Amino acid sequence: MDKKLIAIIVAAVVVVAGVGVYFLATDGSDNSKASIDSSLFIYGNANNDYTIDNNDKDVAESIIKGESGYTLAKYPLADANCDGTVNSDDVAIIQKLINRQSCTVYVANQVDTSDDAGYEKCSVSYPLKNIVTINPDMTLLATEIGASDCVTAYLAKAYGLEVSVYGDDTLALGSGRQLSESVYQSIINRDSAVDGGIGAVLVMNTSALKGYGDDLTTGGIPVMVLKCTDPLLSIDAAVTLGFLLGGEYEDKGYEFGNMSLSVLDEISNTTSVLTDANTVDVLSLTMNYYITQTKSQYTVTTELAGANNSTTIVGTGSDKLTSAETIMNYDVDYLVSFNTMGIGIMSSADIIDTWEFEKLSMISSSNAYPEDTFYINTSMPTAVRVAYLAEYFYPDLFANGYADSVFQKFVDTFMPFLDGTQADNDFDVSSDCTAMITYSDYTAAKS
Repeated sequence: MDKKLIAIIVAAVVVVAGVGVYFLATDGSDNSKASIDSSLFIYGNANNDYTIDNNDKDVAESIIKGESGYTLAKYPLADANCDGTVNSDDVAIIQKLINRQSCTVYVANQVDTSDDAGYEKCSVSYPLKNIVTINPDMTLLATEIGASDCVTAYLAKAYGLEVSVYGDDTLALGSGRQLSESVYQSIINRDSAVDGGIGAVLVMNTSALKGYGDDLTTGGIPVMVLKCTDPLLSIDAAVTLGFLLGGEYEDKGYEFGNMSLSVLDEISNTTSVLTDANTVDVLSLTMNYYITQTKSQYTVTTELAGANNSTTIVGTGSDKLTSAETIMNYDVDYLVSFNTMGIGIMSSADIIDTWEFEKLSMISSSNAYPEDTFYINTSMPTAVRVAYLAEYFYPDLFANGYADSVFQKFVDTFMPFLDGTQADNDFDVSSDCTAMITYSDYTAAKS
């Protein structure tokens, strides 16, 4: 795979979008946190690029020799065994990773805040096996790189994707997005039942652990934090997960990264002609009536689509609307609500239920409600979500059907199993999946 192409494209996307691709790691020299710009966040990836090769071994050896400009503080990922120093032991691990040989590897988790300090890194066996995915987006991430056979259990509502991949619910831990006592116990039971035990539990944020994270790690089950819903960070997550799983999954991770970044780069180039005067203002929502914060993955998604997101709430999560008047503080062109709909056609009843949710009064006072309010399906790959938003925001810049063509390419390349869900054995995204729900879709469902 063309890893140099990935690096070039992502650099362009990051510059245009104004967002960074960072994670928290431990600087072994003083045990403090450091921001590292990297997309393969594995200790041993000394030069912070997209793979582990001889260049990483050269960096580690330069640190050992004390060469000018080469220090652990500058290259913290050179400390492959995370013992606070760089020596021949680290070079030996890097060499094993270059050879793709079995070894213990440390992963720098994609954590957000100091509250996640206990999960800054985790130790897993390479190649990684028997993963547990928590929430639909994480299950989708594994599926996109062809690693569904590596999933030993998942926590997600059995939408069409999960049913298509697994055929039944024997691997399902439940339909929620966070651990509970029963889910935790099921993971422990599965760890004892599978050959070699569970390799890692994958979560998109540590809040999903609901207090069971320490029990998992104490019991020898690593917790890996992957940002599977951010259009940029999910690419990094796919590349990292693919590398850890090894073999064909590594190749598929790079292929997914290349295609995703190419789409984002195309959208970025197309929307670069926009001025302040013709850039749309949006407010993004999640869970129907939660306003996304400035660095939320959903806020980033709208910005990568060329929109100006009007949220003023600083953070990486979302804030629940508690007053029907609050939404009136935002004068926007569109309200964009991110909603997990599954990969398939939604019934009229489901479309109506999506619009007529219990706390509808919290958003109905917006100047963009109802005609300029719509729902975007988060069961699609993250780059595809950006494509649908870009086409909807800027129909003069993107041809009708642009997003469908992007989605179809992803389906054909990474989710061919969806063909088997159709009577004609051909999954056509334009007719076989609900990508968005607009107000006109809602009124049609009501009629």
